[in-house]
Amino acid sequence: MGTCWTRLSRGVPAELGIEGLALHKHEGDGKTPEGIFSLATTVYGIGPRLSTALRYHHVVCGDWWDEQPGTTRYNQFVHVACEAPSPFGAKSEPLWTIQPQYQHFLVINYNTAPIRSGLGSAIFLHVSVGRPTAGCVAIGAAALERIIGWLNPMAHPEIVISTTGRLHQW
Repeated sequence: MGTCWTRLSRGVPAELGIEGLALHKHEGDGKTPEGIFSLATTVYGIGPRLSTALRYHHVVCGDWWDEQPGTTRYNQFVHVACEAPSPFGAKSEPLWTIQPQYQHFLVINYNTAPIRSGLGSAIFLHVSVGRPTAGCVAIGAAALERIIGWLNPMAHPEIVISTTGRLHQW
């Protein structure tokens, strides 16, 4: 078991949650979780499949991310009939409607195993629109496409989310 890292670049400029970083995130706090997290091995997106070793799910009408604490599918992808109202409450995201942010995105595995209701959901690495997020990490489309093309699911990819001053902690 090695602990080797392969650095893709010296860092990627990113927009984070409007309320900054948090070691202890909660649903709706506007913060991005700080730490080292694995990345899911499925790329989601409204856009076309990219050249990648990862699985791809083309987002269509009826694809949601359940962000309603207390539901059975909290912090999970769910598909319902197109044009059906959200069965999860007003907090959930209709993924097919969020453009250009969800042209392509990866799930950052925060609060995914086990899922703890209310500790935050839908933490994605997605396309930036030049402003803070609700808790995701947003980067330029070209950088995201490069990362998606580079990732190897067999290497168990991870993302470090931190400030330069605290990188030594991880």
